[in-house]
Order: sequence, then C-alpha cells, then structure tokens
Amino acid sequence: GLYSTGNDTIYKIPISAKEYYLVENRNRDAQKNSHSISMKWNGQIIQKSFTQDENYFSNTTIDSAYGVIVDVDELDWSLPGIINAYNDYRGGILIWHIDETIIEKNIASNTINADPKKRGIDLEEADGSQDIGQTYDFGSPGSGSEDGSPIDYWFSGNIFPNYKNEFSENTIPNSLTNTYAKSHVTLKNFSVTSPRMTFEANVGDANIQLVKVIKRKNLKFDNNDAPLAADLNGDGKQELIYTSGDSIYVLKDDLTPYLNNATGLFYPKGGRFQPAPLRILSRSENSIIGIQSDEIFVLSSNDSDADGVSDILFSTKSSATFTTPPATYSTEGIGQSHIVVGDSIGRRINYYNVNPTTWKKDSIDYFHSQVIGLSVSNLNLYLTYSIDTASVFASPQGFGGKKILSFTSRGAKANYVLFSDNTFGSFQFSSSNELIKTFNVPEKVTGSFAVYDINNDGSVDYIIGAGDKLYIYNSNGVLIENFPFQIKDAGQIIGSPVIAKQKNSDNVLLIFGSSNGQIYSIDSKAKLSNGFPLQTGGVVSSLLLWNDFLTVASTDSSIYTWRVTGLIDTAKIFWKGFLVDYSHSNYLNFTSIPNIKSSELLPKKFAYNWPNPVYSGSTNIRYFLGKSGTVKIKIVNLAGELIEELNGTSYAGMDNEVQWNISKIQSGIYFAQITASGGGEEQSQIVKIAVVK
Repeated sequence: GLYSTGNDTIYKIPISAKEYYLVENRNRDAQKNSHSISMKWNGQIIQKSFTQDENYFSNTTIDSAYGVIVDVDELDWSLPGIINAYNDYRGGILIWHIDETIIEKNIASNTINADPKKRGIDLEEADGSQDIGQTYDFGSPGSGSEDGSPIDYWFSGNIFPNYKNEFSENTIPNSLTNTYAKSHVTLKNFSVTSPRMTFEANVGDANIQLVKVIKRKNLKFDNNDAPLAADLNGDGKQELIYTSGDSIYVLKDDLTPYLNNATGLFYPKGGRFQPAPLRILSRSENSIIGIQSDEIFVLSSNDSDADGVSDILFSTKSSATFTTPPATYSTEGIGQSHIVVGDSIGRRINYYNVNPTTWKKDSIDYFHSQVIGLSVSNLNLYLTYSIDTASVFASPQGFGGKKILSFTSRGAKANYVLFSDNTFGSFQFSSSNELIKTFNVPEKVTGSFAVYDINNDGSVDYIIGAGDKLYIYNSNGVLIENFPFQIKDAGQIIGSPVIAKQKNSDNVLLIFGSSNGQIYSIDSKAKLSNGFPLQTGGVVSSLLLWNDFLTVASTDSSIYTWRVTGLIDTAKIFWKGFLVDYSHSNYLNFTSIPNIKSSELLPKKFAYNWPNPVYSGSTNIRYFLGKSGTVKIKIVNLAGELIEELNGTSYAGMDNEVQWNISKIQSGIYFAQITASGGGEEQSQIVKIAVVK
C-alpha cells in the first residue's frame, strides 16, 4: 500500500518506469465558502460571489462575469460538478493514467492523445464510459459529457449504477496497462467528497508485487544486458548482479548495495558481457569474472582496502578482443578453477589457476573467424562455435553454409543448434559430419532458444521464440500439445526463457519476455499463470529468477524486480536463462524419467487434427504411438470416396503429426482413418475434419 504523508499529496503509483497513475483530490469549492471573482470594469474592481451554480454562472457558463477577470479564489470551480439546492457534487478523486512512452513518441507531432484507445494522458472516468474527448450529437446519450461529468470522480456515494467504489484489474474502467498487462494495482474504499479524502491502495498482491525499479544509464540491447545472481559471500543468500555499460553492480538480497557505497557499484570495468561467478577453490567465497575488450578481471567479493569497489584478485590482457561471455567452472579433484572465453581471431582460451594468485592459460586456434559461443562442462569438454562451424577437440563440424544463431550441448549425447534460416536440429560429432535431424520453424526466429523436456516424455524438446509465438517441438520436430502459444501485446518473443518447476505442482513453467516490454509465464499446457503478463517500459532482456524474485532489464533504462512468492520452486530451475546457467556453461546436464501417456498402440483420445475446422492452407493430423509400428492415413469424403493417402511418422512413445494440404480440397466434411500396425496388432482411429472455404 501507500503511506500517508500527513499533507495534501498527489500520489504516483507505478506500473513501470514510464507508465503510472497519478491520483489527486479536486474540489470545486473545498471550503464551502462560495466562489468569488474579481473583475475590472470601467477602471473599478468589482467582486462577485456565487454560493452555487446559476443559470448564467457555472462550470460551463460565465455570462455573469464581465470586464477583465483579475482574480478568482476557486480555480477548480470550472471543473465538472453540480452545486445547487438539490445537488452537491463538488468533485472527488481523479485517477490519471500516464504513459510516457506514448508521450515521447507523439509530443513532436502534438498527437499525445490523438488515439482515444491509447492516450498518453488519460483520465480514468469513474462511470466507466470514456466520454472526455468524444463528440456526441445533441440527442445522443453521451451528449454533455464530452468535457467530463460529476460522476467521473471517484468518491463514496457516486450515483452511477455500475460504480463499485473500486478501481482494479476487474472493474470498469480497469487498471490494466495500455498493452493489457496486469498492473497489480487496486484502489478502493474512496471516502466521501471532502477537502481531504482517503482511499486504500494495494500495489501488488499475495503472489506478485513490484518491489523495486533500478534506474541505470547505459544499455547493451542483447542478452548480455540480462541480470544474474550468485551467493558471493557464502551466507546462503544470492546477490543480484547486473551491468550498466561497462560497469558491474551488485545488490544484496534486500536490494541494497552489496559494498559500502550508495550506488551498488561493484567495479567500474568488466561489464562488456554478462559477468559470471566463479568459486575459486582456494577461497571461501565466489568471485565475479568480468571482461573489458581484451582484458579479463577476477574480482573479489570483498573490499578490503575500503575504496568502495571490489578488490582485483587477477587481471590479464590478451592479444585479441574477447567475443564471448566468460564461462566458468571448477574441478574439485585437481583443485583448479577455469575461465573459458573465445576471441576475435578464432581462438578458445582457457585460463586456470595453479594457486590463488597465479593463473596460466592454454589456447587452441579453431577458426578463421571470431568465436561467437562456447559450451563448457566440468569434464574439461570445450565445444566452440563460430558463425557457421562448431568444433570439439579441434574436430570441426560444418553445416553446409548454415549460419548459427544459438547452440547448446549435452556432450557426447547430442548437440542442439538453431540456424538463421529458421531451421533447427541436433547432431553428434562424427566422421560423417552430418546433422541427425533438421526441422523448420514457420516464422522468423526472434529469440534465443532453450532445450528441455517440457512434456515429461523423457526426450528433449526445443523451445523457440519466433515472432509473436512460442513454439515447442519434440525431438522429432512435432509441436507438443497446446503449442504454439501466442502473445497478445503486438510484440515479438525475445531473449532466452527461464524454465523451472512450479511451486507445489508437477507443472513446468516457462517465463519469457517480449519486445513490447511484457513478461509472460505459462505452464506446459500453454496456460498463462495467474497475475501475468507483467509490464515494463521497453524491450526486455532474458529473465532472472532468484530467491523469491523475478528480475529483468529493460531498454527503458530500468531493472525491474518483482516478488513472486509461490510461483516457482527455486531449487528446481532447469534452465536459468542466458547460456543455460549463471556460469555460462551452455551445457545441458539433463536426465528424465519418461511419463509415457499410454502403452496402447494407437490410443483414441490422442488422435485429432488441428486446426479444425480448417479454412486454408493445411491441417495437422496428430496421433500418439504407444509402441513401435507403421502408420497409414486414408482420407475419405462423406460418400466414402478416397481423397488421399498419407504415410505417417512412426515415433514410439511420443506424439506424431502429418500435414494434409487442403489447397485443392473443396469445402465439406472428411474423415481421416489413421491405421497403426506393429507388434502383431493393428489399430485404427477416425478423425473428423471440417474444411471451410
């Protein structure tokens, strides 16, 4: 809630750094001592007082005034209201919805409020009807309310039939953001109209509450702008780590500065990429690894010389610019800590310590172009990739000229790659140098991808943001059930998602952001979590879940932190964001016990088509195979005439899908007979398909 200042106050209630509510009390005659005006007429000062609205003097008519008005004692008399023998509507609380993004975009053209559906400065009219600024005919029900009315104020006793004395996400008008995200703002129990009014404010609820917005000066506009968390001092609580330009900042779990300074500055260099924590085995606390162009910094979690910034444990310069974030790990057996980076001339460099202050390095020349990514495990497995080639132990793997967008490894089991031509697949390093499988995404990829078993079938799924949709494909390139999920804010899905177990549930949650500043949380059935989407004021980075907080950086020069009590199990965050984890391993250590949906060869309840009805293009015939077998699909019309035969995929233990092109098919009802044969048995299911053109 809000605190009382004891003085007359206009309250600012934040939604984001650039969107908020201003709440004020306005009263036409606050002291009830009439309204006096002073006029100059023929060289004389004449005063008139009005105790109520009159035919020739009201908020809309001032015919009783003449000459030059030189003074008034109630400027707000001109506001909407009715004060006479029968009515006493003097005003009340006004709620202004301010959106600085709209203001900044339209101020030069003087069109801040030109769009009545998305105004930069909008009054939340208590009667729920958006009348101010409209134009009504004389006989229209809204005639006379274009400049406001007495029931546009919020106060106890408002006579409008639908008035609830509450402003929230579920009222009319509502407190949703201008992009229809959840604001978690509720204002209620407005008092009766008086010179000093009260109301109750709830900013946040039991599950989600915006607790801090941190302003910063410099942005990076990529995943390296994302915040991260680590327990630096070994107290069992994670600290928040973020960058502003090339500087590194650290806050404690109560969001106050970690070191003894007012800003949270940890070190003024090293923030070119997202930093990484490193547990140096000879020390009791974590260090932070930062990169500045061609220099690496190993930064202590302490400030022993009391200069307000971290102590440098080690730094070194290289002969070329570093081009990847640092990846870190430690090997307990030999007592070494490692920092692995790539550089602009195609090298993978490994820095490792032989004692607390002495570091050595080894490097391998992999490519003729810069290294753009790494995958590192604590088994000394270094997988390196450039724009079009991946390599492990100096064994290169090309992809026929395809350009790599994103990459994750499971070591010898598989490597997962997303290409710039909107295809994805997996491969193993072998003498054949061939991709095992490749599949297509139907839209341009706009975000980093992730891999994890979302539907709990025992195999890895691909999570890919493309345009306004989040696609999740199983290992055979088939969309898992209920996906893609489409966002509604007219933006694009960007960054890397966070994947975690929902608290007190077996569900997996995926949390991700959009280019229009919204944050979404959905489960494995594509159901939106309660209280989402959330709103920031700009393009968001990859997200961070830590302690009970959700934190994200935004291009509105802010870092947002919400308390999300009860949302996720913080001990089971499977994909922590950018490059899988805070150490930037980009390595998926994944094991899963499959939950097979059915052991039946072709279960009826998992056979259907989507979309249905289908209006153009194609429809997808979907089925689940509980056992190995072969699949044939016959499509017939109502007369039983064969229209088309299709060969189905035969992936056992998971969903399969076959596309039927209807471009040459007439409108009507069709039946797809899916027949599976295997293990000495045969089973068929019928799917009814409606084609509408």
